[in-house]
Amino acid sequence: SSMRDDRGAADFAGATREALVVGDEPTAIEAFARRVWAAGPAGSDKTPPWDPTVGLELIEPTSERLGDRVGFARALLDQNLGAVALAHGDRVAARDRFERARAAAAVITGPGALELTEVGVGLLSVVDDPAQRRAIGQALIASLTTQVGDNHPRTLRARTLVATIAGDDERASADLVDACQRMIAFHPSMGGMIGE
Repeated sequence: SSMRDDRGAADFAGATREALVVGDEPTAIEAFARRVWAAGPAGSDKTPPWDPTVGLELIEPTSERLGDRVGFARALLDQNLGAVALAHGDRVAARDRFERARAAAAVITGPGALELTEVGVGLLSVVDDPAQRRAIGQALIASLTTQVGDNHPRTLRARTLVATIAGDDERASADLVDACQRMIAFHPSMGGMIGE
């Protein structure tokens, strides 16, 4: 596997091609979305870097044509394109992609819904209005609590992120302390996350 060298970008590119060859467009769109991530933000330290958007002009119209049949893959694609835009410093394009991903993710259930909670994390980094950030953060925490529980590491990580972004008010400080204490109590081997 090429994952050692490019975090799987070549593998995902191959999976995209193979899925298209056999007519499995939903899988092709998902594989392409994962290649965008591997070649973009996750693979940004590789030389020479992949251009994560090569092929987007073919994949995006296909995802639009298929509509709700590829809701998860489309949300994942927008989420990952948002991350690429953010990595390149384009907060406006990132926010647009994250908003599109959030709209598509709203109707996704099952395991894909958990993966798509990262849309909220992305939005938190591009929304400047404190009230909007607070609402996005609350929705992120509520979604994770529903899906994996209040004391799951992902939920606690989101709580620390939201409290950190919220500012210096007393409520945010109390939320941060509570999340860190829960991480120590329920996941002592993950104490390194607290330092992050």
